[in-house]
Amino acid sequence: MEKIELKLSNAYAIYKQFPYIFVLLISLSLIAFFPQYSSIFLWVAGVFLLRIVYGILYFRLILIEIFPDRLSIRKGVFSYSKSFLELYRVKDYEVKQSFFMRIFGMMSITLHTSDKTSPTLDLVGIPKSDIVDVIRDYVEAQRKLKGVREFDL
Repeated sequence: MEKIELKLSNAYAIYKQFPYIFVLLISLSLIAFFPQYSSIFLWVAGVFLLRIVYGILYFRLILIEIFPDRLSIRKGVFSYSKSFLELYRVKDYEVKQSFFMRIFGMMSITLHTSDKTSPTLDLVGIPKSDIVDVIRDYVEAQRKLKGVREFDL
């Protein structure tokens, strides 16, 4: 059984940490204006530095596996969760690219499904590729194999 592994882009992991990086830089720059509080600002900077490292690790460790019959997403740093989606449940696909994503060669795929737990599944920050066509082919094959038909009411 062939599987395709997708990992989120490094640029996306760093992009998601911008608010924390901003606070880190502000706390470090405040040391110059308020040297009497430098220990407090260094402590705050240390906390935000740890948060930035954790955030980057979190996004880098997200693993999306696409099998011919299902899709799984593993998330977590210290402990992890893994969710699954049977591909025959996928109804529609949507590919998005913000300006930032276009610059760094990334994209987001939204899968609209008939799944009860996750009616929409967002695969955000993955490298730009033709993976949506592969998913579509897998979905069609699974629908034929399982005899799944969709009716609009």
